[in-house]
Amino acid sequence: VAVPVAGLGWTSVASAAEPLDPNSPEAQALGYMTVSNIEGQQCIGCLLYNDRTQQEMGPCAVFPGSLVMATGHCTAFVPRG
Repeated sequence: VAVPVAGLGWTSVASAAEPLDPNSPEAQALGYMTVSNIEGQQCIGCLLYNDRTQQEMGPCAVFPGSLVMATGHCTAFVPRG
């Protein structure tokens, strides 16, 4: 049975998420860095970066519930085609 709860509304992933901690085990496992050191490989140019309108930080399919820096990079990078 679904019960409506007052005060809960729909929010975007970006507004509900927290910035990814580069020192977290998840980030470390994929070599996430907040500023890419590889030319042409920044999160905003990755297929897994879910909202390109977010120019500073946005949601990533690899790190659900977290926001990554648009200038960042990790080993899961997939270039947009």
